Amino acid sequence: MKSKANTENNGNQKEKYPVIKGRTKSKDVFTLPNALSVIRILLIPVIIYLYIWRQNYLFAACILAVSYASDVADGIIARKFNMVSDFGKLLDPLADKLTQASMLICIAVTRSYAWILFALLAIKEIATALSGFFAVRRTGVVSGAKWYGKVCTVALNAMFALLMFIPLHSEAIAHVLLWICAGFMVASAVAYLLFFTKNYDKK
Repeated sequence: MKSKANTENNGNQKEKYPVIKGRTKSKDVFTLPNALSVIRILLIPVIIYLYIWRQNYLFAACILAVSYASDVADGIIARKFNMVSDFGKLLDPLADKLTQASMLICIAVTRSYAWILFALLAIKEIATALSGFFAVRRTGVVSGAKWYGKVCTVALNAMFALLMFIPLHSEAIAHVLLWICAGFMVASAVAYLLFFTKNYDKK
């Protein structure tokens, strides 16, 4: 009876933590979508160097456009060729957030108030990352980006790009964009926290 109970308990544990135990394989790591995410991360210091040190804004904009294009291609390839993996679900948003942080660093060079957005982005990502971590520990499921997270990413990328390249004398526009960015960040953070809280409560 005792061994049967132990077997049942072990079976329940495997069902409860299916992702945490042994599902990440090399074929799920070395994929084209993940390679594109790595390329986006490697482009970050290039963008910062061109924008801050070389002040070559046109070239920086071109590299940023390549980064955006690789992000779009990443998602299309992963879905079309069934290359979605738990590792990719973590790497892709990491590349997004690091790219956004680098853009904010560039913006802060000419507009000091951008550090407010940087701090808000950091708080948002830390809060959602911790919530996601505890949800994964409890449910064993790695959740990919939700539609509201994708909308927030697209909107922030567009507005960060505008903040990087609009003329310095257009401060009225810059302040409007700042508040819109802040609104998207708060809305996305609240939506993710509600999602993770709901899934954390599931048994």
